[in-house]
Amino acid sequence: MFKIFLFDRRKTRVASFFLIILFLFFSLANSFVIISGAKIYYNNSKKINELFNIRSCSAYLTQKIDEYDYENGIKISQLYDSSGTTTTALALCSRDTSPSYITYIYVYNGYLRELVITENSIFSLDAGQKIAIAKDFKISLPYAKLLTIEYTASTNHHEVLDFFLHSAKIVYI
Repeated sequence: MFKIFLFDRRKTRVASFFLIILFLFFSLANSFVIISGAKIYYNNSKKINELFNIRSCSAYLTQKIDEYDYENGIKISQLYDSSGTTTTALALCSRDTSPSYITYIYVYNGYLRELVITENSIFSLDAGQKIAIAKDFKISLPYAKLLTIEYTASTNHHEVLDFFLHSAKIVYI
């Protein structure tokens, strides 16, 4: 009977050791899954934020151009800062308001900005409200009714937007 008792005790030790090893294995596997999931979540949220910046920039420009698509509503303008900085801007002119308001959309210091002012006001380019991260803002008119806007988003993603203008006639000022 003494031998049976020792045999049972050894069996219990082996079983306990096996359970501890099994627990450690599952703990390690669980940690690996959690860390992998956290990495995937981080990368996905980073990508979503980058795409949101691109989409919000494009949606904002689309909405503004659609809103001002009437005669003398959209102009392309050069803005000058007191420091000598020049930037090309989209000038959206309001109608039927007194005084006349102009909404300038331009890129300055790495941000797409919007500035709403009365006509002939003095302003600084830094005064515009930041809309989204962008750079290399180019506005062109390849054809009479086709407005093309190019910009680079925060992720160095080059975006080209083409707008067919129904009523607006683009004027360079």
